[in-house]
Amino acid sequence: MANQVAVGIDISKRIMDVANGHEQQSTAVFSSDDAGHQALITALKNYQVSLIVMEATGQYQLACACASCWSP
Repeated sequence: MANQVAVGIDISKRIMDVANGHEQQSTAVFSSDDAGHQALITALKNYQVSLIVMEATGQYQLACACASCWSP
């Protein structure tokens, strides 16, 4: 399963810095709100994600985790 990638997300009040272990080890920044959560989920659908790791900052990671779990 060489195509699987791990994703790391540093979540703050206003933004999410996201890095994935794909070929170019790409990074991206998303807003830390409902629109940003949905944009992140849409972007991650392009990869076969095996692991997502979030840096817990306050409780900002909870909304992102919930959005990821309930996304169709």
